[in-house]
Amino acid sequence: MAIVRDTVLNRTITQYNHFTATNFAKLVEAGESAWEAVEFTPKNPKVDKIRAPPVDAQPELDEYGLPVAVPAKELVKNGDVSLLECIVAVDPSSYNTTNTDAAAIRLKDGTYGGLLQV
Repeated sequence: MAIVRDTVLNRTITQYNHFTATNFAKLVEAGESAWEAVEFTPKNPKVDKIRAPPVDAQPELDEYGLPVAVPAKELVKNGDVSLLECIVAVDPSSYNTTNTDAAAIRLKDGTYGGLLQV
């Protein structure tokens, strides 16, 4: 889902209005706004090479609704790791677990669920 942030100026007060792309398109069709008003302009066009996808772009999702194209460079072992391995990779030496932290438990059907120890 694409979110559009429109800026409204009322004297010296700036207000940000957020719309879904489809709802903002309805405003444009009704003549109440324009796509140019929310156009992305990089601060330094020579350095910033960010390209926003088209407003009507549809993501490619798997059967679970997750993106098919997963960025591999940010993933530990291409995403085939446990939560513990992720924590160890980050090495959060200042993180102390408490009794209110969620814990993964194995359910009777073999799947895993979360348990809050309160």
